[in-house]
Amino acid sequence: MLTEHASANSRIARRLSATLLLGGVSTFAPHAACQEAMHVTERRPPRQPPANAALLLRAGDTLTPLDGRARFAADPECGTMKYFGEGMAAGMAALYSAAFRGLDLLVPDIGTVYTKRNALAPALSWPVIIPFGPVSAREITRHHCADDDVVEFQSMRLVPEFGVSFGNETSPWLRLGYGTVLQARGSKFGLLAGIGPTFALRDAHLATLLSPELGLHFGTCCRPLFLTLLARYEHMLFGEAPASILFKLGFSYW
Repeated sequence: MLTEHASANSRIARRLSATLLLGGVSTFAPHAACQEAMHVTERRPPRQPPANAALLLRAGDTLTPLDGRARFAADPECGTMKYFGEGMAAGMAALYSAAFRGLDLLVPDIGTVYTKRNALAPALSWPVIIPFGPVSAREITRHHCADDDVVEFQSMRLVPEFGVSFGNETSPWLRLGYGTVLQARGSKFGLLAGIGPTFALRDAHLATLLSPELGLHFGTCCRPLFLTLLARYEHMLFGEAPASILFKLGFSYW
């Protein structure tokens, strides 16, 4: 009787052990699958350009600026104080750009004109630089919520320029110039070359001069704000005016 009872208890114990073992396996299997699923979802996405980073691109690169409105609508944190500083910085950058453009028009270039009659005569000029043509380099600054800042550098430019020379008499002049800047991407200086006619009022007579120029273009390509140092030779075509050489230094937005 005791033997049968012990045998029954042994069978019950084996069944309980098997049940617990299966339960443990079944419990571990979903946990392992969950860990596998979590590992998959936590994989990092492909690397993207960081926010607030300036990306200097070659002409023809496919990276395009992003519209901040779409990102603002997708991320509710864009309307909070977390990215308030970023929005203020983007707005101030646009304000600074407009202010520097205005200063470029108002602040004159300073220089001196050398002629045989006037050894050295001071001169002031107000060039208006109008870039055009293909984009040689582009810089994009990424933002998390605001629109990306895009700066494009165009090496060709039209340059109408009004100036005044102060020698024995005050001589106003107007030049319609074409120029180009040869500056490598990321370089701090480049070469400038240009040509154009100059119409000058000298000795109460209108003179037409051909005025080629060469110069240096200082500033990191391709952010705005440059310093230009150039020499311009003015050769008379029509009228009565001696040849002259103009040396000048000026600040320019482009």
